[in-house]
Amino acid sequence: MRARLRSWAAVGGRVAAARELAGFSQRELAERLDIHRSALTRVELGQRQLDALELARIAELLGRTVEWFLTAPAETLVSRRAGISADHDVQRLEDALDRVSRDVELLSDVGALTLAATGLQSGVTTLAEAEAGAAEARALLGCGDGPLVDLQAAVERLGLLAFSLDLGPGVIDGGYLRVGQTGVALVNGAAIAGRRRVNLAHELGHHLLADEYTADVGGGSGRSDREALIDAFAIHFLMPRTSVIARWAELSGEWDHPRQRLIVLAAEYRVSWSAAVPTRTPWS
Repeated sequence: MRARLRSWAAVGGRVAAARELAGFSQRELAERLDIHRSALTRVELGQRQLDALELARIAELLGRTVEWFLTAPAETLVSRRAGISADHDVQRLEDALDRVSRDVELLSDVGALTLAATGLQSGVTTLAEAEAGAAEARALLGCGDGPLVDLQAAVERLGLLAFSLDLGPGVIDGGYLRVGQTGVALVNGAAIAGRRRVNLAHELGHHLLADEYTADVGGGSGRSDREALIDAFAIHFLMPRTSVIARWAELSGEWDHPRQRLIVLAAEYRVSWSAAVPTRTPWS
C-alpha cells in the first residue's frame, strides 16, 4: 500500500511533475483549467488547495488517476550509463515505472498475481561474491550453466516481473522497485536486444540482493562501487565462467581470430558485444 501524501505541498509537487511530463507549460494548463496562471503556481507550491472537481479535471487533462496525485511514488533504483546524468530521462523512467508498478500492485491486492519471494543467502561485497551470487541464482532456477534462452520467464520464476518500454535513445538503461514481495523491472526497449538482456539481468541483481534497502544507493563512489558489483552479477548470471571458458576452448578450434569467437559467444549467450568482450567483463 502506497503512503498517502499528507501535505498540499506534496500534492502540488505531483501536479507540477505530471504537467511537465505531459508537456504543458503553467500557462497552457491554467488556460485549460480556466484559472489564472498565478492560481496554478500557488497550487504547485502547495499554497492553494484543490477541491475534488478541480483535482479530477487536472487528472483528466494530464492523463492520470486522482489517486496518483494523492499517493507518494515508490522508491525507484535507476540504472544509467556510468558517468552520465540526465534528469529528464530519469523522471521519464520513474514515471513509467510508477505506472507499471501501480498495475502490478492492484493485481497483487486482488489476488490475481502471486510470485514467490526470492533472495540470495550470501552477501555480495566483492566480485567473487557477485559471481557466487549469480551461480546461486542459477541454482535456484535449476538451469545449469548454459545460455538462458527465455530470460523473462527465468527472472519471473525468481520473483521479478519484467517490462520493456521505449524510453527513447537516452542514457537510461532501466529501473527497479519492489511492490510487496514482487520485484518490478523496466528496461529501455530502445536498446538492442542483447543490451536489454544485460539490463534485465542487472535489475535482477538489484532484486535478489534486496538493493531497495541498500543505504549507499543514491550517489557518490559508494553507489558506483555497488553498481559495478551488480554488473558483475549480471554478466556471470548470463555468462557463467565455466561455461564460457569451455565454449571458448571449443571455438578456438573453429575460429582463428578472437574477434570471431567473441561474436559467436555474444550470439549464443544473447548478450551485447560489450558484455562479451573479455577486457570489459568480470569472467576474463
